[in-house]
Parts: sequence; structure tokens; C-alpha cells
Amino acid sequence: MTLNDIYLYMEPYDYDYRGQGFYVHPYRDFSNYGAFEKQMLENINMFGPTVEEWEVVDTEGKMVFDLATDNYGLNEEAYDAIKEFFSWCADNKVDTEAASSFIDLRGHEVTDNIEDFLDDNYRGQYDSMLEYAYALLDDIGIDKDLAENYFGFDTLGNALKASGDLDRLIMDDWEDRYDTHAEAEAVYDEMYQMRDSDLGEWYVYDLIGDLESAIGDKMGDYFDYQKFARDLAYDYEYIDGTIWSNN
Repeated sequence: MTLNDIYLYMEPYDYDYRGQGFYVHPYRDFSNYGAFEKQMLENINMFGPTVEEWEVVDTEGKMVFDLATDNYGLNEEAYDAIKEFFSWCADNKVDTEAASSFIDLRGHEVTDNIEDFLDDNYRGQYDSMLEYAYALLDDIGIDKDLAENYFGFDTLGNALKASGDLDRLIMDDWEDRYDTHAEAEAVYDEMYQMRDSDLGEWYVYDLIGDLESAIGDKMGDYFDYQKFARDLAYDYEYIDGTIWSNN
């Protein structure tokens, strides 16, 4: 939807005049509120003094309907706010329906510094919250706290088994740690049967000592982006390809 698509259909609030209203396009046909207001008054006055009240019967979009006022269609504050909203969407290439849905979700008044509100909360366009998670972490990096909270111990444990690293950890130079080859194999079998997440934690904390020493610069290979993206949903909204802050 564009500004030029917006219309108002006004009817007298009088049963005798039902179906005798008029359409007006506030932005397509008028460059400013003064010109729009003048035309509205001319249209209303055509019906004479017997019609004392008017109502907005139909319009384009929930935002416009919520801001519309009976008798005059739109007041100047609403007229200018809608214009600012569409200008912001055009400048940022954001779908007006997505932005309008977020405003409605937050219960924010369109007439209350709408451009600042959108600037403060808009985070960009992404195909999913997961894509935003990757982009966000590329920007801020994975610090120690994030690594601890979202490390994929199950992914690490599975990799230790699949790569043969677990076998090498236990069986290479087994003589230095076990009395017999059979004892080493028994330990290996027991550890191989562990849950992947438990094995990953054993490797990091029991064998190596801490996450940074165990993983080094490969943290991204084991970071649980899916879980991180799910948790982002507490602080962000994904609406029709756009991301918005809930804070």
C-alpha cells in the first residue's frame, strides 16, 4: 500500500442520507493538510446544515481507520503522522504492512514520534530469526558468556565419536594409563555409549579444563545457533521478513 492508495469514504450520520456520502484521497489529491481540510469542508457543506454529523464508513488499512475521526476524516496530527510513517517505510524499504503490524503489536500511537520509534526498534530484513542470529553474532562476536550458554556439547560429543578422536584419546599410548589393552577398550566402549552432550562436557571440563582452551577459535563450529535464535524471540519480533526489537 502507498500513500496514494489511502482513501476515506464519509457518510452523514443520518439514516435519511445513507449511501449519499463521498470519497476523498487525502494524499493522492492534496499536497498538504490545509488543502485536504478545505476540500473536506466544501464536500460537507454541500449537504447543507441539516446534516450535523459525519462518520468514516470505509478506508484503506487498519492504521488509517484507527486514526480517522468522524466529521473531518483526519486531523492534522494524524495526517502528518501517516505521511511520516510512509516516508520512513519508503526510505528504509520496509513493507508498510509489516511496520504497521509491529506498531499495532506494541500498542504505539502513530502520532507519537513515529519515525524515532521505528528507528529505535527496526533491526533489518531477514529470511528468518535464525538468519538474524547469524548476522547478529557476526557483528557482536561470541563472548565467553554466550559460548557457555549456547555451546553445542552434543555436537562436540558426536564429532569426537565420528572423527575417531575419542578412539585416539583413549587407545593411543594406552599403556601409559591402563594396565591392559582390554581395560582401555572397556573404557572406550563405556565412553562411546555416553550421550553426546555428556561426552562433550567430559572433554571440555574434565579432560581439558575450560571451553576456551578446548575449542579455541573454532567456537562457531559448535555454537547452537538454533537455540540462540529461539531465545532471541523473547526480545525480538519477526514480522513478514523484518526484525523488530521488543525492548
